[in-house]
Amino acid sequence: MTRSSQIRDIRVARRLSLALLVVGLCSCAKVAAPKGGPVDKYPPRILSTVPVADRTGVAQDTPLTIEFNEPMDRRTTENAVYIAPATSVEVTWDGPTRLKLWVEGGLAADRTYVITIGTDAKDRRGNRMEASHQFAFSTGTSLDQGTMVGRVVSVEGPQRGVSVWAYDLENFDGIVGTDAPAYVTQSGSDGRFRFERLAPTSYRLLAYVDEDRDRTLGEREARGLAATDIEVTSVDSTVAGDLHLVPAPWAPRLERLTALTRHRLLLVFEAPVEVDSVRVEIENLRVESIYSGATDLQRVYVQTEEQSADQSYRPVIRVAGRAAAPHVIGDVDEFRGSSRVDSRAPNLVHNIPGPAAIHVDELVFTFDEAMAATLPADSFWQADDSTQVFSGHWQWRGPLHLVYALTDPLPEGQVRMRGAWSQVADLAGNTPTEPVQVELEVLATEDRPSLEVAMSLEATIDPSSVRVVATTSDRRYLFELEDLDTALSGLPFGEYQVYGFADIDGDSQHDPGAVHPFRVAEPFGWLGSVDLRPSTTIRADLHIH
Repeated sequence: MTRSSQIRDIRVARRLSLALLVVGLCSCAKVAAPKGGPVDKYPPRILSTVPVADRTGVAQDTPLTIEFNEPMDRRTTENAVYIAPATSVEVTWDGPTRLKLWVEGGLAADRTYVITIGTDAKDRRGNRMEASHQFAFSTGTSLDQGTMVGRVVSVEGPQRGVSVWAYDLENFDGIVGTDAPAYVTQSGSDGRFRFERLAPTSYRLLAYVDEDRDRTLGEREARGLAATDIEVTSVDSTVAGDLHLVPAPWAPRLERLTALTRHRLLLVFEAPVEVDSVRVEIENLRVESIYSGATDLQRVYVQTEEQSADQSYRPVIRVAGRAAAPHVIGDVDEFRGSSRVDSRAPNLVHNIPGPAAIHVDELVFTFDEAMAATLPADSFWQADDSTQVFSGHWQWRGPLHLVYALTDPLPEGQVRMRGAWSQVADLAGNTPTEPVQVELEVLATEDRPSLEVAMSLEATIDPSSVRVVATTSDRRYLFELEDLDTALSGLPFGEYQVYGFADIDGDSQHDPGAVHPFRVAEPFGWLGSVDLRPSTTIRADLHIH
């Protein structure tokens, strides 16, 4: 470039700077939407790598390069890169799209390396990679050929962005979850993970949610284990099955304690808890009952004798974890008693069944707070030109649930019932203000939906041990199989999450195993989300490995 062209370039740059300054000043006078096209919502992709995938004879001093199709967020991208076997590297960037890895001391001789870029890698707009990307190369003359695939799921469905570790048991005698694995990857948007170019041997798997991004399993991080150690060969792809992700076997922390009224406390935990596992002792204050929230299982309510507003109380709160004896939840501060009188009327949260049902022999009404044990008056149901009355009797099923057990099932067709809450009150004597309105259509038996499940099992699983579970937000239905092709009958209409497991210990619950001391999980398989509607038949496959 000549000096005159350099001067011309500088002048052009100065004119451009002045123009940008003018535009910036003008923009202060008028607010307008930003220009430049639509917002980038597409996941980033990898365009190329050095070495290229499956290259052999790679020189030991070769730097590793990963080229993305767009500028990347450096922190999340660097944290999402894994090298197997575990290797110390220096990370640099050659522009916004090219990541370089410099192996300290150089690559080892005659070794297969697997590089994984996990789904935590984000572009500058915050879009994550849709699936993990792997490529392998070797400094020797051949590559390991083993492949292993699987999926990370919870009872809510596939889980993305979960770290999956594979321990080479031929060369490992440490502690799972504490010591470094041989291979690492992450689950994709569909929960699936894939290991490639594995050495043929036996592997032990661990999946966990790395919430603090420190690449170690924290004691409170959710985790999942396989049902057996996985034998990988160099011939076929090995299926690891579904790893069932569950909360850590540790009681949730108490986040907040509030005296709502002079007789009631609210405990808010960081995660849902089983109310039967909660124990509360308060010095100089008698605890009368403990119950969970009707719709939020992170909330637990404690009914006490009358508190003194000018007195401080120190509680001791214990919660049993899944694999631990009850223990104290940290240091719970003192709380001051409340003088507030409970004057709020209780509310009806929901009633069962919903707007359509088959064979209705009871009505269940759920309140948002604990109720007194008194039953509604005989004149509760009111008949007029548009409503009906059906005989039955009342009973309480816990502090929140009031059940009307019908003498005979409701007839088919439209049913309308209305009632007034006489004699029903909460523990403070407040009565519900809104009348009960029950409107539903009772359908014929032939309208019952059907979920037909075709099962495939690992050869070592006893079919008689298999249980299938269909869950809603507040109900769990358990089925024992009669054969590998079975229909789940009797389910009400609604949306379900369906999964199956081999109930080896016979407790009707899936055992997720334990990290330390290590114990494999019971075989597990997630079928999927199912929406059962009247007169429908849904067929689905369930694989349990």
